Amino acid sequence: MAALLLCALLFANSRVYLSSGGAPTENREARLSFPESFHRHLEVYASVLSLMESGYAEPIDVNRAIARSIQRMLSRLDPHSGFYDPKTFDDLRAYQGGNYSGIGVRVAPADGKMMVLSTIPGSPAEESGIRPGDVILSVDGVSTRDRAGAEVVSLLRGPRDTLVEVLIERIGVDSPLGLRVGRKEIPEPSLPLCYAILPGVVYLQLVAFTATTEDEVDRALKPFQADLQGLVLDLRDNPGGNLQSAIGVADRFLDLNQVILVTKGRLPNANVKYLATRGYDREPFPLVVLINGQTASAAEILAGAIQDARRGIIVGENSFGKGLVQTVFPLSGGNGLSLTTAKWFTPNGRMIQRNYENRSLLEYLKLVERLESSRPRAGQASEGFPSERGEGGIFPDVLIEAVPLTSFQHRLLSRHLLFAFAREFRAEYPVLASTAIVSPLVLGEFRDYLETRELIHADREFDDHLPFIRRSLRSRLLLLSLQTDQSKKVELEGDPQVVQALASLPRARLLLSRDGSAGE
Repeated sequence: MAALLLCALLFANSRVYLSSGGAPTENREARLSFPESFHRHLEVYASVLSLMESGYAEPIDVNRAIARSIQRMLSRLDPHSGFYDPKTFDDLRAYQGGNYSGIGVRVAPADGKMMVLSTIPGSPAEESGIRPGDVILSVDGVSTRDRAGAEVVSLLRGPRDTLVEVLIERIGVDSPLGLRVGRKEIPEPSLPLCYAILPGVVYLQLVAFTATTEDEVDRALKPFQADLQGLVLDLRDNPGGNLQSAIGVADRFLDLNQVILVTKGRLPNANVKYLATRGYDREPFPLVVLINGQTASAAEILAGAIQDARRGIIVGENSFGKGLVQTVFPLSGGNGLSLTTAKWFTPNGRMIQRNYENRSLLEYLKLVERLESSRPRAGQASEGFPSERGEGGIFPDVLIEAVPLTSFQHRLLSRHLLFAFAREFRAEYPVLASTAIVSPLVLGEFRDYLETRELIHADREFDDHLPFIRRSLRSRLLLLSLQTDQSKKVELEGDPQVVQALASLPRARLLLSRDGSAGE
């Protein structure tokens, strides 16, 4: 999943050129006018390939060599132009379409086992009886031992209406369970959580922009429309996705005909101004948007449009800074090409793309450029428009950084040990676990669990993390009891950025008057 999200970030803000393959008509015509030197370069390239194939000391995969050379050529342009093999191209299109074919299960290695963390409601996995805490031993006879979560997911996915055989280990059941599960099209929700975090105040989390996002937002907010007194829109860790979906969501918060986005490029059809064609026709409500360093692409379009329109307050950390638009061309053999054809700007003319020159792709994705000298002080409202402070993403009006993980927390989370323990505790004490109360008994059992694995480096290490441990165990016990939304809500308790977002609602209310100001 991490690899797919990385590709999604690189692939985000894409326009898909729908055809059976090849390039647009104007590109075919342009190809005929290339200078003679271009054809000479192609002849040299073909000669090199021929010599490699016939004379290199070891056999080579010519197709792989060509694909790598194309990717290398594109990487010299920018980090987001790329060449995709058929499988990656299919996965990315499914991701942006908001669905895929599989059984609807989320898995991860935990304590040496491939555990089911959750199932999608109504999915084949849920209908067949697979539930959180189950261990997947094999898929179609292929053992999951020593395999990464992404590999197991790849085994579980496949063409719609095909069967996959899954061998399950379940605590309390003596022998493994063999299940034959039918794959079907699985919706990939972009809105995992929406609830009243305070009376009249709604928290809404968007993790991506897909073809279904606009409808998801409409359905989620409909029950609250009558008495909506504030909205916290969480775009943290949202890598972007479908450009039109982000524009459509922005349209739901802005006034009619307000500018949402401007794109500029070399070709005439790349120069477009997107306006709100629907607009919000009800009494406006205070709006706060949460962003962080992983907020990118289409998510930045939404945040930038809201900020420039003075429609809401932006809280959190500087966003990633991805402001290039790719046109995606299907190629022969199922391959795909994403080519940057435009840059996008916020309504006030800010170019959000951050600098990528003279650095490797790894350095670019590490978010090494934070523009420290331009950042406001933590917890303090920034002064002036962000365009006055330079380029490189969306600058929050109120900067508050996330609390970094300690080494102890990282050990527990990276190996999913909290979930693995909760699974075992629930099997041994089902009644206590169903209450999701983290009592001294639970804490004592968890301490013993970690000590037997030599994961506590000092006595104080456990005691210093008690609030984190209690919240995390409670969340996982709720998840194992199939209370998914409650589990997610517990994870947000005490989140300093969410607390600041709620505290910023009065300031967001000031923006609703025509004379309101973002300053304090």
